[in-house]
Amino acid sequence: MSKWNLVRLSEVLNYEQPTKYIVETTNYNDKHKTPVLTAGKTFLLGHTNEKTGIFPKEKLPIIIFDDFTTVSKLVDFQFKVKSSAMKMLHPKNKDVDIKYVFYAIKNIPFSPEEHKRFWISKYSKFRIPLPPLPEQQKIASFLTRIEALIQKREESIQLLDELIKSTFLDMFGDPVLNPKGWSVNILDQFGDIITGNTPPRANEENYSSNYIEWIKTDNIVEGELFPTKAKEYLSEVGLNRGRSVQEGAIIVACIAGSIKSIGGISLINRTVAFNQQINAIQPYVDVNSKFLYYLLNNSKSYIQHQAGKGMKKIITKSVFKNISFPLPPKPLQDKFASIVTKIEATKEKYQTSLEELNNLFNSTAQKAFKGELNLGKITIIEKAISKEEAQMLDEDRILELIKSGSFEAKDHVNEQQSYDDIRDKVLKLMDEGKITQIFTADKKNEGNMVLEAVN
Repeated sequence: MSKWNLVRLSEVLNYEQPTKYIVETTNYNDKHKTPVLTAGKTFLLGHTNEKTGIFPKEKLPIIIFDDFTTVSKLVDFQFKVKSSAMKMLHPKNKDVDIKYVFYAIKNIPFSPEEHKRFWISKYSKFRIPLPPLPEQQKIASFLTRIEALIQKREESIQLLDELIKSTFLDMFGDPVLNPKGWSVNILDQFGDIITGNTPPRANEENYSSNYIEWIKTDNIVEGELFPTKAKEYLSEVGLNRGRSVQEGAIIVACIAGSIKSIGGISLINRTVAFNQQINAIQPYVDVNSKFLYYLLNNSKSYIQHQAGKGMKKIITKSVFKNISFPLPPKPLQDKFASIVTKIEATKEKYQTSLEELNNLFNSTAQKAFKGELNLGKITIIEKAISKEEAQMLDEDRILELIKSGSFEAKDHVNEQQSYDDIRDKVLKLMDEGKITQIFTADKKNEGNMVLEAVN
């Protein structure tokens, strides 16, 4: 493969100031038609009913570039913007694919350290490899497909989290309102309450490089069931002076600088020590650990409400152990835990898949924008993308396959989705009137039910 030419972004992109596309008012309403955008993390600020100053359809797609943060977004629909703190980036000629340049921009390793505008002074001078247009389009197509798969996988994980929460509420009701009238107990009756500590740092023998993890509040990550791996370890001597819990315990962040960090929860899956910012519960035999985790996780605002009013938010052990919660019968807790374990197993597969997709995206992008991607030997990437696409069969893909006459549900059953999952998607398409079932018969009058797309 010949080395691709390196060109400055200013050589392939024209910029346009956003002044004429800025909204006159910020009275947004979701019922209005035109989206109002920012290039930052928020992206969509709302919708406006203003009829003028809308970005023209014939100029799409374009890149909107935040001049201060250097964050960029690819936009393929009409819109307005809120402020002038951005640039609109267009390809200079038909030999430049805007999607390719967008991914190239995202791959530039630059973090602004000053609050100033960067496009003209700095960013437009960065160089990117520019292959011929067909190769730009092929690279952009691969990255777009992988990015779509990443988004679908993230949505699937979010839906599983929502399923767990709705299952809990269906079985037990809101834990604060207790509409099902379960008996109410203080946390002290759920298990042993233990507050962590810090063995004296002046004594180096209290700490080691690998004896037992010493968990802190930054190891309690929202959305993660178990705590992350600790950066510090206690020694055997330090453990004798510290506090630890076994697998099945629940740890809760009870001292933090802000109220948002109070009530962070993790389920312990190995023996660990922990510091004084954490209270732990080692559940009694009549309390299921997984039930207790989701009970507390669904009560975070209620737990936060117990914190003191000072600058530093604290829930003391005496306050923590006296917080009241409903305690349903153990068999019902166990039934919930069994359901959740199955959902979590699926979620773990999805998270593994998501990690693999992110790695595939990053490795493909890095090779492409170093000019090292050999498009003549790209079958491995193609196979990896196609495999993930096949595993994540959605309604649009089912409809596409039905239209082509090549849909067989059994061909798409895998560890990521069951036959019932596919059937439910087919039924949804039928409910929406997008497909129908028809009866066909051959010369021997042997009939068969066939799915057909509705024109």
